[in-house]
Amino acid sequence: MIRKSILWVAMFFAACTEVWAEAGTIVVRGAEKAVVYNSLRGRGRASFQAEVKGKGLVVNVPEEECRDLLWLIADGRSSWIRLQPGETVSVNVSAEHWKFSGDEKKTNSYLYDWTQKFWLEKPNYLTGTVEMMFSEIPREQKVWPEPSGLYRPEYRKWTESWERRAYDQLTTAKLRDEAFVAEQRERIHYNWLELQCLNFQMAQMQVEIPGETLEFVRNERFEHPGFMDYPGRDNVLRIYFDIADKLHLFDYTSIDFLRRRAGRIANPSLRELYVLNTLQSDFDYGYLYQGEAILESVRDLVVSEKGKKIWEKCLEQYRAWQADSQKPEGKAVAYFNFGDIDGKQVNPSMFKGKYLLIDVWATWCGPCKAQIPYLKQLIRELEGRDIAFLSISADKPEARETWKKMLEESGLEEHGVMAPDAFNHKFFERYGIRSIPRFLLVDPQGNVVISKARRPSDPVLKQQLTELLDAYDASKTVISGRIKDAESWMSLSKPGGWTVQMASAAVTDHAFTMPAWIETSAYYALSHGMTYYYLWLTPGARVGYDEQVPSRFSGDHADMNNLMAVLIEKYARTFIPSRNEVFDRSRGQRLRKQYDEIARTIGLSALSPDEKALCVGYWQGDFLQKMYGSIISAKVFGKAHKRPDVRKGYSDAILDLDLLPELVHHPQWFDLLQEWLYAKLDAGQIRIQNERSWLADLAHGIDNEELRESYVMEAIYWDVLRGYLYDIENRIANIRSLVKKAENLETLNETPVRIAEARKSFADAMPGTDLSHYTFEDAQGKTVSLADFKGKYVFIDMWSTGCNPCIGEIPYIRDLEKRLSGKPIVWVSISLDLNKKVWLDFLQKNNMSGI
Repeated sequence: MIRKSILWVAMFFAACTEVWAEAGTIVVRGAEKAVVYNSLRGRGRASFQAEVKGKGLVVNVPEEECRDLLWLIADGRSSWIRLQPGETVSVNVSAEHWKFSGDEKKTNSYLYDWTQKFWLEKPNYLTGTVEMMFSEIPREQKVWPEPSGLYRPEYRKWTESWERRAYDQLTTAKLRDEAFVAEQRERIHYNWLELQCLNFQMAQMQVEIPGETLEFVRNERFEHPGFMDYPGRDNVLRIYFDIADKLHLFDYTSIDFLRRRAGRIANPSLRELYVLNTLQSDFDYGYLYQGEAILESVRDLVVSEKGKKIWEKCLEQYRAWQADSQKPEGKAVAYFNFGDIDGKQVNPSMFKGKYLLIDVWATWCGPCKAQIPYLKQLIRELEGRDIAFLSISADKPEARETWKKMLEESGLEEHGVMAPDAFNHKFFERYGIRSIPRFLLVDPQGNVVISKARRPSDPVLKQQLTELLDAYDASKTVISGRIKDAESWMSLSKPGGWTVQMASAAVTDHAFTMPAWIETSAYYALSHGMTYYYLWLTPGARVGYDEQVPSRFSGDHADMNNLMAVLIEKYARTFIPSRNEVFDRSRGQRLRKQYDEIARTIGLSALSPDEKALCVGYWQGDFLQKMYGSIISAKVFGKAHKRPDVRKGYSDAILDLDLLPELVHHPQWFDLLQEWLYAKLDAGQIRIQNERSWLADLAHGIDNEELRESYVMEAIYWDVLRGYLYDIENRIANIRSLVKKAENLETLNETPVRIAEARKSFADAMPGTDLSHYTFEDAQGKTVSLADFKGKYVFIDMWSTGCNPCIGEIPYIRDLEKRLSGKPIVWVSISLDLNKKVWLDFLQKNNMSGI
C-alpha cells in the first residue's frame, strides 16, 4: 500500500514537472511593473502579469503562447521579444538600452533594436494598432500620425524604405538561428505590407493618394504559408482588396467577387482559409444577399474535409434564411414618417420608382461617422442614377441641433431625417435594429431587397448597386415631359381596390423625369393635381408627356394613350350618380348609349386590332363601373355609401354586351364582372344547378372562353385568400374543364396545398365542430346560447358598428331573411363592439336584433 502511494506521488510530480517545463519564463530587472502580451489582436489577445520574486519580476508564459513574438512592457517602455517553450529570458531594463541575458540573448537584442528603430522611431498606424489597447503604455506615448501627412515626401520615403532597411538590419545582426531569420524575413514583409495597408485605410478619404505608392499590391500574391498565422492577416487582406479595387486590378461581379479575390492568393491553404473566413463572417453578420450563388462560385476552392463542412454549414445557414417566411426581403418596407432638417415629413412612398439606400446612424456613433465619407463618395459616383439615399438618425430629440450641424458640415442636408423615438419606433423594431450603423436597400416598388446591406466602405456594395441599377435601366419604364406648373409633383399609380403608388417625381422648372418599375403590361394612372390619365404601359416603355400640346403623349403606345386621354376628358366623369339618383331602366340605357359612342370612336381609329381591343376592354370595365360601382362601394364603404335603389330592368341595356378578355385590364374587373353575372342570374339568363356547381354555372354566363377562364381562376384565388373553403374542392372540380392555359392548370394543381394551409386558421370551426356551448348576451341582457337554436341552421354574422363592409352587407342579409322566411334557419349577428351603448344605439336606429 505504501509503495503504491509513493509511486502515485512520483507520477504526479513527474506530470507537473512535464507541464511546467514547457512554459517560458521572462525575468525582468530594473522595473517596478511588467506585463507581456501575445501577438494576437482583438479577441485573441492575452496578457500575463509579472510577479515579484526576489529582486526582479517574473512572468510565466504558457507553452501555447510561446509560438510567436511577445510584446514586453516594462514601466511603459516596450519591445518585441522571443521566448520558446521551456526557455528563460532575462532582461535588465534599467538602462536606456535594454540588456538581455539567458536564452535568446542575441535574438532579443536584435528584436529590441528592431522595435526601437522601426516600430517606435516614428508615429505610425502599425504600432498604434498593436499598442492601442495596452493600458500599461502611457496615453501620451500613443501618438498617431495625421492621415493628411502619410503621403508627404518625408513620411512616404520612411514608409517605402521600411522593409528594405529592416532586411538590412536583419542581415547585419548575423543571427545564427536560420529558422528565426527566415521567419523574421516573412514577418518584416508582412509588417511592412500591413503598414502600407493601414496608411491607405486612414488616408483614402482625406487626401489624394499617389497611384505609384499603391503599386506594391500588384506584386503581392501571398505565397508564403507563414502569413496564415500572421496576427494582422484578416485586416491586411481586407484592405489589400480595397486597394486592388481602387487600382482596378481585376474585374468582378457581386457574385464572383470572392472567387476573383481569392485568385490573387497563391498559397492554396491560405486561399481556402480566406474564402471560409469571409463566408463565415459575412453570413454570421447577415450579409446573405445572393448567398447561394456566392457559395457556388467558390465551391471548388474549398478542398479540405474541414473546409467542406464549413461550406455546407454556410449553405444550410443561407437556405434556412431563404425559407424564413418572416424575413423582410421581398416585403414592403416598414412605414415611417420622419422630419428632415427643415421639418418636412419624409416617408417611403416618396422614393417609389427609385432604389433607396437607408443609412441608420447617430451623431454619437463613431463607426457611423466613419462611414460618412464613403457614403458621400457613393452618392457622387451614382449621381444621376435611379437611386436615393436617406440617413435616418437615431439621436434623441434634444440632440437635434447637433444633428443639424453635423448634416450641414457633412453636406448631407438633403439626405437626413430624424426618428424622434429612434430604437422604439416600429421601423427599428421590424428590422431588429439594436446597433448602428445599419444599411438597408429598398427597390423601386418599395420592397426590401437587402435588410442588412454592406457598408459604403465595402466596394462590393457599389458593385451590387451598379448591377441592380444597370438591370433597372434596361427594364424600367420612364415617363418624362413638361407641365404648366413650374413646381409640382407627378405621380404614377396602379389603380384598383387598393391603389398602389408606383413612382413619383418632382417637377422643377416645368419639367420632370419619372422612372418606374413596371413588371406587367397594364393601365396605370398618371396624375398631377386634379389632372389624371390612364396610360397603357409596358415594361421598359418610354413615354413623353407635354400638357400644352393637343397630342399630349409621345413614345411607346402614343396613339393609344392619346386616344385614351381624349376619351377620359370627354366621358370619364360623366354620369356619376348623384346621392338620390334612381338606378332604373332609363339610366342603364343612357350609359349604354355612351359606351356605344366610345366603342365606335375606338373602332374608327387608326389603332392596331390589339390596341383597339385593349381600349374597348377598358371602357367595358368603365361601363360596368358606372352601372355597378355604387353597389360595390356600398358593400365596402357601408356607412359612407348608401346602397342604391336598383329597379327592375336596370341591367337590360348591358346584359347582351359581348365582353372581351381585355376587360381584365380594368382595375376592378372581377368585382364588376361578378355584379354583371348576378344581374344575369336575376334576369333568369343563368341557372344555378346545385351548391357544388354554382361557380361553374355563373361562369357559363360569360360567352368568351378566355374571359371565362380568367374569371374562375380569380374566383378560386379570392375564395382561398378570404377563407371561403367550404366545399371548395367540388367547386374546383366543376370549373376544371373551363381551364385551358398551362399556367392556370399548374396553379389549380398547386391550390390544394394553399387550401390545406388556409384551413389551419379555421381548425376550431371546421365542419362537424360542436359550437353549441358558446353563450352571448342579447340587447336585453339575456344570455343566449347557440344550443338554443338546435334543430335549425344558424347563419352567424360576425360584425361591428365600426366596420363599413359589415354594414354594407346588412341589406343583403335582410334580403336573405326575407327570401328564406319560414325555413329552418335563424340569423344571428354577433357584435365585436367594445362600446355597448354604441352597439345598442345602432340596433335601435336600424331596427335590428343581435347578440
